[in-house]
Amino acid sequence: MSIEILKNNNGAMEVCSLIESYGHRAYCVGGCVRDALMGKEPSDIDITSSASPDLVAEIFSDRGCRVVLSGVSHGTVTVIYKGKSYEITTMRRDGEYRDCRHPERVTYVDDIEVDLSRRDFTINAMAYSYSEDKIYDRFGGIEDILSGTIRCVGVAAVRFSEDALRILRALRFASVLGFRIEPDTKNALIKSAEMIGGLSRERIKHELDRLLLGNHAGDVIYEYSDVLSYVIAEIAQCKGFLQHSKYHSYDVLGHICKAVDATPPFLHLRYAALLHDISKPQTFSLDENGEGHFYGHAKKSAEIADRVTRELRFDANTRDAVLRLVSHHDTPLPTEHRLIKRRVSSLGAETFSDLIRLCRADCLAQSSIVRYRLDIYDEIENRFNEIIDSKECFDRTSLKVNGKDIIELGVNAGKNVGVVLSYLLGEVIDGRLENERESLMAEAEKYIELESLWS
Repeated sequence: MSIEILKNNNGAMEVCSLIESYGHRAYCVGGCVRDALMGKEPSDIDITSSASPDLVAEIFSDRGCRVVLSGVSHGTVTVIYKGKSYEITTMRRDGEYRDCRHPERVTYVDDIEVDLSRRDFTINAMAYSYSEDKIYDRFGGIEDILSGTIRCVGVAAVRFSEDALRILRALRFASVLGFRIEPDTKNALIKSAEMIGGLSRERIKHELDRLLLGNHAGDVIYEYSDVLSYVIAEIAQCKGFLQHSKYHSYDVLGHICKAVDATPPFLHLRYAALLHDISKPQTFSLDENGEGHFYGHAKKSAEIADRVTRELRFDANTRDAVLRLVSHHDTPLPTEHRLIKRRVSSLGAETFSDLIRLCRADCLAQSSIVRYRLDIYDEIENRFNEIIDSKECFDRTSLKVNGKDIIELGVNAGKNVGVVLSYLLGEVIDGRLENERESLMAEAEKYIELESLWS
């Protein structure tokens, strides 16, 4: 395995060289070493050194670099060097963890192997020295990368008791890297899962987001459903819950996981796929022919999604997007041009486009006998794209009249203005009225008269 990608990073090399010019040691450490060994460009570069945080701050502030001291209590200084951010942490030995997150105290050391021994997983417990051109890998990280293994450094139970977020980090790495979690680490992870409840919602969401965007998210969610049920309780109920339907080849959780993997890796879409059928065990019924039904599951799943997105502190836009998709995923998409425009008008173009993607993923996660629907979704998407490309009128903003025009006809500002505009939009969408100002104003005047909407 080669470290060339990291070797060729001049910025990181210069940062380390500057620190070492003051008589200290400096190493690239953690995920950047792992990524470089796997042939990936690191997204960020962390550095550890024997220099104190105060000295690091002094070295770089004297050179006009911006220095952020927000992590200094645990030995971390963030330096902006030549436009790029580097977290520089003084090598340390951690004391006792009492809050399952931070050590009570840290002791600075000048031994890289001591520093590596406090880290979570072997694949993250490696360091690279530019001056020595040497990789430090005391715990077998390279071997575990080659075998695709996630393994705790030292005793797994101790690592998870120090910081329960490592439980979710292990799942995230399994999802993103496609690695398996080795048995001792897996057993300790499962036994420690209850500790997840003590984590902040923001920290949980950060890891769950990254897990969901991984290429192996579905496999991880299915295998570790009991662990993830400490985040979303309903997940555990879905595993093994048979659907009793010829249209489904998997249990409820299996279907959900296949849908997640079939959805493009956008966060709101992946969450919508995760939650779209989450209420099926609660809405299940069996008819006289032994066929399973889930009446009202879209509405119930949306209620669960509402709770989950609130608990996990979603931003308003992502939360709204997820709830819309979950609420509407079971409503058949129209195929007729006019009805597509009606649905786009109701949902918005972005939501309608996302709904096609979710429905396609939902179909791919069902029995092969429904795969014919994929051609229908392609046809719907083509017609939708034609509507967008030709700039056809499907919402009130694209009408050639606006609220001010309606007010000038004698309607008081307020809800009646919206009533008139909505009426005009419906007439245009249905093809009974041209989207031209003169004809719109004439029709508006007739409608106002008919409905007695004058001021």
